[in-house]
This record gives sequence, C-alpha cells and structure tokens, in this order.
Amino acid sequence: HQPFAGVALNLPGHDAHVITLDALAECLKDPTLFFCKRTLGLQMQDADDRLAEREPQAIDPPDADGVDNALRAISWRLESAQRRGDRRSLGEIREWIRHQPEMPYGEEGRELAAEVAEVWWPQIAALRDFSRLPPKAVRIEVGKWTIVGRLDRLTADSRVVESLYRVRPYSALAHWAPHLAMNVLAARGESLPSVTRIVDTEGWMIGAVDDAEAELARLCAFYDEASAGPQPLFRKAGCAWLTGIGMLAEADATDDTRYKARTEARKAWNGQPGRRGTPAFPGEHDQAWNQLCWPDRRIEDEDAEFVAAFVRCTERVLLPFMRAHVVKGGA
Repeated sequence: HQPFAGVALNLPGHDAHVITLDALAECLKDPTLFFCKRTLGLQMQDADDRLAEREPQAIDPPDADGVDNALRAISWRLESAQRRGDRRSLGEIREWIRHQPEMPYGEEGRELAAEVAEVWWPQIAALRDFSRLPPKAVRIEVGKWTIVGRLDRLTADSRVVESLYRVRPYSALAHWAPHLAMNVLAARGESLPSVTRIVDTEGWMIGAVDDAEAELARLCAFYDEASAGPQPLFRKAGCAWLTGIGMLAEADATDDTRYKARTEARKAWNGQPGRRGTPAFPGEHDQAWNQLCWPDRRIEDEDAEFVAAFVRCTERVLLPFMRAHVVKGGA
C-alpha cells in the first residue's frame, strides 16, 4: 500500500530555480504544510490562522508567564504598528486593545485591556527606540537558484525580530532564510548587518554565519525536494531532538544522548495528555497535514525508516540554525 504523497511528484521545471524569500521561509517553517498548500493547493489552517479566527471567550488575565496566548493576534498588530512609527500613549493603546475583536465584552474586556496594556507597555516603549532602515530589495544568485524578495526589519547593526511574547528557537525558524540572505549579501560587500536580534521577553540572537552562501544553497535544494513531496522536518520535534542530543550529529552522539534525544522528540511529536493541574497539548503528529502525509508514523525504534528520515532532515536544516542560535549573553 503506497501512502499519500509517498512518491515525489514530477513537477515541470518552468521557473523552478527562482525562489522568493517568503516562500523559502514558509517552506522551512513547515515543509509538509508547505507541500499541501503550495503544491497540492489544499486549504489548510495552521495554528496562527485558527487563532486569528477565534471568537472572544474566557481569557485568563496576565500572570507570571505573561499574557494569555489567545491575544497573540493583538500583539502582532501592535508590533507591526511600532515598525510603522506608532507613537500612541499608554492610555490610547489600552483603549485600542479593549476594542479588538479577540477581547471579551463589557467590564471583563475593559479590565483585561488595562492589565494587558500595563504588561506590554515597557516592551512597546523599548521597540520605539530602534532606528529602522527601509526594506532592501534582494536578488541573490546562488548555485542554480535565484532568490528574490526583500529584507525588512533592518537597523544599522542587526535585523530585529520583535515580539511581545517569548520567541522560542523553533518559532524563529522562518527567519533563518532572511538571516542567511542578509549574511550572503554582507559577505559580498553590501552594507548590511550579519546578526538577527530576537527582541522578546528574554532576548537572544542568531549569530553571523561564515558559510552562509553554501548553507543557503543547501536550503534551496531542500526547497526543491519539499515542493515535489513532503519532507519529515518537524520544527518542535527537531529542536527537541537537537537539544536532547547536545547539538551533535547523531553519528557523533553516545547511546545515552541518542536515547534522550529520541525521548524529547517523541514528546513533541506525540503531544502530552493532560494530568492533574497540567493542561494537555497536542503534538505535531496531530496537525491535519501531518495526519494526511505521515499517518501512523512514530518516533520509535519500530519505525526506524521514518526516524532516520526525520533525523536527516533535522541535521540538514535545523542543526546549522540551532548552532547559530546564540542565547542572551552568549558568544
């Protein structure tokens, strides 16, 4: 029995070697979803799409972990406004938050808006300190590919990715392609920075990449493969694998670290059932596009072929990214 999309498609070669920077970033973020939407034309919503359509309902007030994730769509609009020079006062932003479609109605919404604005205001003020440069048009020839698009979020010393929420490395993977493009152009003499700063609740960065051109070419080759068939690259499970294995290639790891890596990746792939006092969270396996393309596949010894393919994709795409990820105060 041949599984769905188990054989790569024979796609026509017309314009296949021109890749937009946005499409490359989308592919790296989730190559299986990219294949289903871009190649097959299926209508599928990811978590961000579903969040944007969510109806207002009971939302917890801010706590030690920050603002409820249900209000992320509001944060995206606020972050975008800061990039465009927003200078509204705390009171004006509080009132604006109160009338956003994600907010509860009435007195509950008024109180929640006041609390959220107070939590976010110091970060909003900090975002206004950046002196931003206009976007730069990009056309990069690397190997047989031509990458076109634009680099935005630029300042004199870094590309700035701002968020009012914490940004974990797997959530920043979409910024790897722009980061590499920026490094390639900087190495070719363009007046561009080579560091991406993640300005979130903690602060970290993606460091300069010495072999950015070769790395970008490898990602373009991966893009071609992901356009013809789904690739088993799963960013949460992959980052969990690499963290568990100590950022090593599997061939260089001990049996103990391989076991730890597989255990951590399995948790991200399968998800976790709710237990007393802890909410359940779905795994990447539960996403509709992964159910379609990878049904019944498991990160287990019994599914060695799938695990091997998953590790190859993880080492090919995620390992260079994670090695360039520099924690706050790191080098």
